[in-house]
Amino acid sequence: MGRGVMGESASRGAAPADRPGMERMHNRMQLLTAEQVERIYRITDQLDLPRDWVVVPLTAADESLEMLHPDGKLLLRAPAGDQFEPWMRTLAERLQELDLGRIPRREEQDPKWPLTGPGEFHAWGTRRYLEDRGILRR
Repeated sequence: MGRGVMGESASRGAAPADRPGMERMHNRMQLLTAEQVERIYRITDQLDLPRDWVVVPLTAADESLEMLHPDGKLLLRAPAGDQFEPWMRTLAERLQELDLGRIPRREEQDPKWPLTGPGEFHAWGTRRYLEDRGILRR
């Protein structure tokens, strides 16, 4: 009996779990693995930085980059290939050299909490205020 639509195709490459490290590719871009992203977040956790304020793109960069956005979020672009491990070894020291004062720490209340997520103000408009009188009927 032949393989159906759900069967494996001989033209597909190795499964993602079979490819080690940074060899994952998407549209000719190297991607970070979930383990590598988690390792980056563990470094920022040690510095008591909330993960909501740390941006880690999934695509690996040719050159690493650590910078603060104007809104205070921290952007971490990890390097590709063999450069990843040396970059990880010195990441904590480089982050401590940045001015991280604009990033709230976990024990502080997030200053942007009222603007996003559960703290966001939900306007009701006049429909609830006027009840049925606010609905136009012809």
